[in-house]
Amino acid sequence: MKRLISIVTTICLWASTLPVCLVTTGCSVNALALTNAFVASLQAIVTADPTASYVNDLDIAITAIKTAEAGWNGTTTNCAVQSAVNAAAAIIVQIDPNSKVALIATVAVAGYDALMAALAPCTTTVRAVSNAPAGLRAAPTYQATHDKLAKAWLPERAYRKAFNGAAKQSGLDVRI
Repeated sequence: MKRLISIVTTICLWASTLPVCLVTTGCSVNALALTNAFVASLQAIVTADPTASYVNDLDIAITAIKTAEAGWNGTTTNCAVQSAVNAAAAIIVQIDPNSKVALIATVAVAGYDALMAALAPCTTTVRAVSNAPAGLRAAPTYQATHDKLAKAWLPERAYRKAFNGAAKQSGLDVRI
């Protein structure tokens, strides 16, 4: 009987800590943190390869995301954020899979997918990279990261951990 009470108590305590996103639609509670982690990863890509041809476009996309999310609490639909995130993702999926930032860019693409899943859908926003060339999505790192983020209790933390691990593995001195 004591064992049963202990188990029930543990389950009740665990259930009381469930994030609000599990009981509201879209898990939008984590959307703002995940958006900020995505922006940090884009900035790290720029820092890691500042002379790449895509850097100016990526800087513009980063500024657009920051502008769109200004004043956003992460719990409402924000089509401007989704459009800006799409613009950034359309740039990073074009990164050469053999470049020095390919591994962290691959993690960023998986982060994009997790972010788009967390954001409340906009009827006017179409995922920019849903039909992107295989490129980075063909890498084993993409699928492994994608799977981890899909199952993660806190996707933002899992994303940061995956990104930082990929940066370390690539020998890049960037962290988010």
